[in-house]
Amino acid sequence: MRYRTAAIVSILLICAIFGLRSAGGPLARWYLERGAVEVPLYARIFLSLAIFCVRFWWFLVPAMISVPLTIAILSEPRPRR
Repeated sequence: MRYRTAAIVSILLICAIFGLRSAGGPLARWYLERGAVEVPLYARIFLSLAIFCVRFWWFLVPAMISVPLTIAILSEPRPRR
């Protein structure tokens, strides 16, 4: 993984975090308006991820930037001696 790929991956992960935040609200409102007693498992998992991203976005963004960059630095080819 090179630096450019690491930057693209980190940007996509950050967009996914904010995308989950944006999609979680309308999904929750849709289930609340329907009066659904039983929310399907996939919707509960998605809403749990969205709530996690809303609460801890300040913690997730630096991690999503530093992890791919660390992988890029460590996977850089070593010079031959």
